[in-house]
Amino acid sequence: MPVSESLPLAFDFYRNQEQHAYGLQYVSAALLAQHPPAGFAADLLASINIRANVFVVLPGSGAGSGGSAGDCFIESDREKEGWPKSGQYILSREKSEGVMLLEAGIDPVYATRVERYHFDGDPCSRVVLRPEQRLRLIEEMLGVSDEKLSWQTQVTNSIEFRSAEQFTFDLLAFVEKQQEMYRATAEALEAKGLIEKSVVQQSLPMLLLDLADVRGAGAEPIEKGTIHLPDRVEWAAR
Repeated sequence: MPVSESLPLAFDFYRNQEQHAYGLQYVSAALLAQHPPAGFAADLLASINIRANVFVVLPGSGAGSGGSAGDCFIESDREKEGWPKSGQYILSREKSEGVMLLEAGIDPVYATRVERYHFDGDPCSRVVLRPEQRLRLIEEMLGVSDEKLSWQTQVTNSIEFRSAEQFTFDLLAFVEKQQEMYRATAEALEAKGLIEKSVVQQSLPMLLLDLADVRGAGAEPIEKGTIHLPDRVEWAAR
């Protein structure tokens, strides 16, 4: 299809939130990043959710820490009586023998045709548009590498609690430092003509604050409702 016809269709696929459409969403975004239409860069940047794990600690107690892990198991392809196998394409970021190059962007995507009794979809989310991938596509549009953008999609910070006023001040200072980096990226996209100046502030990623109080029993409670967060910053849902 001509680019003039394929880009609007790719934009629709990029916004698709249906189950099993992860690969379609990512590949569409990767294609759009190569020829960004109006509104795409702003939408992609604003749709990045950044998780900030903020540990509330006692003075002099040191930093908190957190982490996560996971695994994926693919169900065996059991024969279904009376049904033939069907052809389906499996997407991957790994180049191997017999694969077809589907999209050659900043992180190439490959496809392999297999025949199975059941439809797998993408059970292990091998190709999916997570915050990290959205950031990579932003880097591609800016023509920079990982080292050039100074922010990440997951951050950890510890704040010592000496008083409610001091804690609020330090928390908002941390938020402002993060948003300064996001704003610099939005302004760099605006300088390339990919974001309109009027929507730079609205295009900032969403910063989700996940507060973990590790001070122990009897500590002065933190009243989140009294802390006025700036635009594009919210408390993370637990």
